[in-house]
Amino acid sequence: MKKPFQFSKVVQFLLILTAAAALTAFSGSLSFITPLKGDFNMSAKFHKDSVNFMGTPELFSLKFEPWADSLLASMTLEEKIGQMIFPDLEPRYLKADGSIDEELISFIKDMKAGGFVLFALDRGKYLGIYNKLQEMAGVPLLIGADFEFGVPMRFKAGTAFPYNMGLGAADDSGLVYEMGRVIAEESRAMGVHFNYAPVSDVNSNPFNPIVNVRSIGEDPDLTGKLTSALIRGMQDNNLLTSAKHFPGHGNTTVDSHNDIAVIEREKDDFYGIDIAPFRHNIKSGAMAIMVGHLGVKALGTQDVPASISPKIITDLLIKELGFKGLVVTDAMNMKAITKYYKDDEAAVMAVNAGIDALLYPHDEWEMYNGLINAVKQGRITEERINRSVRKILLIKRWLGLNENKYIDQNEISVLEKDDNNQKIAYDLARKSITLLRYEKPLLPLKKTKKYFALLISDNEFRGKETGYIDDLKKSLPYLNYQVVYPKQNDGDYGSIMENAAEADYLLISVFNKWVQATGAIGPGKEVISLIKEAEKLGKPTIYISHGNPYILSQLDNPDVYMSVYGVMSANDHAIADALLGKGAIGGKIPVTIPNSTVHAGFGLYLPADSVLPQREFNFSRVDELVNKSVKDSVFPGGSLVVFYGDEAVYKKSYGRLVYADESPAVTQNTIYDLASLTKVIATTTASMILFDRGKLDIEKSVAEYLPELKGTDKEIITVRNLLTHESGFTAFKRFYQDFKTADEVIKDIYSTKLAYKPGSKTVYSDLGVILLGKIIERISGKTLDAFVTDEVFKPLGMSRTFYNPASDYLPDIAPTEQDNYWRMRLVRGTVHDEAAAMLNGVAGHAGLFSDAADLSRFMKFLADGGKYDGKQIVRSSTIDYFTARQSLRSSRGLGWDTKTDTKKENLGKEFSNFTFGHTGFTGTSFFYDREKRIGVIFLSNRVYPTRENTKIIQFRKKLHEAVIKAVLQ
Repeated sequence: MKKPFQFSKVVQFLLILTAAAALTAFSGSLSFITPLKGDFNMSAKFHKDSVNFMGTPELFSLKFEPWADSLLASMTLEEKIGQMIFPDLEPRYLKADGSIDEELISFIKDMKAGGFVLFALDRGKYLGIYNKLQEMAGVPLLIGADFEFGVPMRFKAGTAFPYNMGLGAADDSGLVYEMGRVIAEESRAMGVHFNYAPVSDVNSNPFNPIVNVRSIGEDPDLTGKLTSALIRGMQDNNLLTSAKHFPGHGNTTVDSHNDIAVIEREKDDFYGIDIAPFRHNIKSGAMAIMVGHLGVKALGTQDVPASISPKIITDLLIKELGFKGLVVTDAMNMKAITKYYKDDEAAVMAVNAGIDALLYPHDEWEMYNGLINAVKQGRITEERINRSVRKILLIKRWLGLNENKYIDQNEISVLEKDDNNQKIAYDLARKSITLLRYEKPLLPLKKTKKYFALLISDNEFRGKETGYIDDLKKSLPYLNYQVVYPKQNDGDYGSIMENAAEADYLLISVFNKWVQATGAIGPGKEVISLIKEAEKLGKPTIYISHGNPYILSQLDNPDVYMSVYGVMSANDHAIADALLGKGAIGGKIPVTIPNSTVHAGFGLYLPADSVLPQREFNFSRVDELVNKSVKDSVFPGGSLVVFYGDEAVYKKSYGRLVYADESPAVTQNTIYDLASLTKVIATTTASMILFDRGKLDIEKSVAEYLPELKGTDKEIITVRNLLTHESGFTAFKRFYQDFKTADEVIKDIYSTKLAYKPGSKTVYSDLGVILLGKIIERISGKTLDAFVTDEVFKPLGMSRTFYNPASDYLPDIAPTEQDNYWRMRLVRGTVHDEAAAMLNGVAGHAGLFSDAADLSRFMKFLADGGKYDGKQIVRSSTIDYFTARQSLRSSRGLGWDTKTDTKKENLGKEFSNFTFGHTGFTGTSFFYDREKRIGVIFLSNRVYPTRENTKIIQFRKKLHEAVIKAVLQ
């Protein structure tokens, strides 16, 4: 073997100088390449113009990158090929005394392996050797692992999230993004740089033996949306991801661990279903794709695994779909490969097909030597090898491994249970719980009743069955349970049935999932036999699936059937809370259950503390109305959220950002200029918080808080006058015509003579709310934007709600108006309101940007009486006070507007007079009926391209009437 390659600092420096001198041979500027400074750690923030912050197209389109290209130029053929091999890192490589096995050392020093696949190594042992392995390596090692639902998939550490099917049931892109962020931070802290996730397969075959709950569901659009959110969450936090298993493992009946799995669809369905999520992932910036060992009937490759097929990788993935990133194989020791190909042959075929990295080979050295021989024999060109190795080196550069390849043991604390991270997992779990049958009113569980829980489990869940029972026992003194493993039982269930017979109610939990490499799926006849025995008792029964939801197809008319997706602690807490009525149940199952009436998207809604569910709503009339309004140019597009109780029961987006077919479609994460919704979301909420804390007395003069107003006609204005729009100020002023700075605007408000006596009449005024914003700043000692971010948006998890959005968000922001009177440009990403713009984008009356997903959190906070996730942010009595009508003179509450018999132009007649809300000039609205517990959020950019379009006035009334009919009927 060759002497191990060592890339010294001096050699590196000289090569970079040499390469830099050759830059004139390349076109374009490299000024955007900023080397990392300092040590890398999991929380490092990179310059936005650095390589570390680049997406797939930019990174892999670089004509020259000093570190990667200089290193590539210095490497021998053997060293390059080593970079393409990623052996497994398993316990067998660690000796009893803790020393490292020579075979593992040889992979690093002799083969120069590109990295390792971390599979079943104990966490402590891995952390103990990681820095030692990196120290041996000349080129930093790239370590990857399957962390599909988080670090706990492979280690007893970190945060465990629901299985992907649970993400589909919850359908919350914002939470899924946060899940990705947490996985990235925890992975990088422990020295894992590459997550072999997400699973982007569309699980449209209930008999699939390997995908099942690992998939988002059977809807390719939902799968693409949520896997892309997960990818962004991980990659934005510097963790490499790989969407898998291209071109789609969801519609197969064979586990590729055992043999070639063939996708049987016709060509149109193959592209429209299996390929669709990967297309979405690629457009969202996926940096790597994992290719499965799959045959594709529609393309005539049913007998050739995709991982070694040029037609699938080069022709379809790279050329047709335009993927520029890293292409890796699924594990090359799987029988779909080893059953039909020798290791050296498979390696050559894979590289010629377009693969860049070979993961988990059956025989690493045979693959390594096979590739070397193939190049020397002319079957593979060295230029082809260079392309793959350059990608691998660019990835290592993007990860910051060129600057610091080691982990800091002090950072490992991030893997311990973090309350904030656990909260994200719980939120996802709670939103995912799905109620599929509710024939008897058995929820919530009652403290005075006797319950017997029969926990039927397979070996995959052994020892994890009682988590939710432990939670329930704190509230149910008469709860007993028994765990049964039917496949190990002799069939004598007499004692179990005796215990069950003494109970008033039964809980039957089935813990079942796919079992890798066995081809087994479903609970098996032993489980069904036991369930039949329990059913003979005739007890009211609640069935809970804790894994595979398809079990419902084998049950006969269960009283209640619920699905939760996994036995992670977050799922256990969530299902226990749901059973006890502590939270609403509203998940929508993302797959169709055979032999039942349950279809994808179905889910009964059960409000908290309720015994009667709201069954499926029919929002087709609402959809027709909004789609027609888009067609009629009421607005280019919009986002709708409908609440019933304290949960969103319908979320839909329509149209595009502008009136153009090539414009991006609106989503729940499209960010809109909220205009006057700022008055209630920011300024009124801030006022409620300060009111609760005794720092804001609404009956006091504004001069008590702004002493510069003493001795002026403003001295008689009270804070209440500002909140009820009875301040004496005119509606607005065109400050941009007379002033240049924010200070000039504020001074003008302070000095402008009042138009009427405060309290004598109501005139909706921006000026009064601007003044209220200044009072909040004076009391809090913070700028308005900082105060509401710290006190409102962060506690509610509203990460996409802000003033003055950063340029990174621009692609997600809907433009407002083509300004032909002042700014002379299309207004996008800066506030539309002229006065707010004069005030540097931050004002009490306008300036806030947000999306429908974030405003859903805000509505839930209000619907729950000022609570969010158990924390009281605003007193419920304060919310009642501020949202109530304050006088017969107008419809105004404190900050909020209300519905009255005489004011119903926005809501129609069906909403009650206990409705509060607000509208925004740009085409936004937010209303909640406290009596009927129905809420509606609608965001649009109706002012595009001009504010002269006022069609939304009639639309709002029609929308709210259609929504309330859909919910109540």
